[in-house]
Amino acid sequence: MRVAKRYVHDTVTNLTPTTGGSAMPFGSVYMLAGTYTLGGQSWDCTQPGLYRFMVEGEMFFRNRIVVDVNNLDMYALMSSVCWNHIHDDKDETTDWNGLHAKGRYQKWRLRCGFVTDMMVWLFTSGGLPWPSRKINVRTLGPLNGADDGHIVIETLHGSDWRMWDLTNGCYWRNSAGKHLSATEFIAHIANNGPMPTKVLLDGTDRRWNTGGVAVSGGVLDYSLYGELIIDADPEAWFRRIFQAI
Repeated sequence: MRVAKRYVHDTVTNLTPTTGGSAMPFGSVYMLAGTYTLGGQSWDCTQPGLYRFMVEGEMFFRNRIVVDVNNLDMYALMSSVCWNHIHDDKDETTDWNGLHAKGRYQKWRLRCGFVTDMMVWLFTSGGLPWPSRKINVRTLGPLNGADDGHIVIETLHGSDWRMWDLTNGCYWRNSAGKHLSATEFIAHIANNGPMPTKVLLDGTDRRWNTGGVAVSGGVLDYSLYGELIIDADPEAWFRRIFQAI
């Protein structure tokens, strides 16, 4: 069996072998656009996005995220990260180089703060210079002790900051199509204002693994919390969490 696909935004495209090419690079999950050889065949990896391969006789996948450092497609990059990430805590570390290398063979299993820090590091020290910042949002309502805030990333485009919610694999647009910042999103839904349009960056908004974190009286299972609280009424969750910075 050979599986070769490109994942970007909310679409998946089958790849077909091409000619020429160089050996697929090792090290980071990121690689420059080009044609690469794997499994005795060459593959056209000139378009940005996440490329996923499985070759005959190998019981694992290879993931690579194609980027153009001179003309960065932020939507393709953030989509690729979301395709390769699930909410969990099993991979949490501040060894960002090691974490990016781990992403070559598996999805990253990180909570919101770690996946955001990983990307801020990439934009500041990891070879993809781009203005970015971590944003902590929080509820102003009653606290439940387990899920009272959230962490997202913003990137600067001209004079506009754009928010990316990597945990939920989405961003938000207003009725005019503007990609909203965290501050703009909070203002939009304040006082029971209308929800803006949610745009998925990958193929699903069900992103909860079965890992957990110790809390008073037991363990908070992320998959159970996601299904019971977030999936059951996602609008209510966003309205509760996105109230202040």
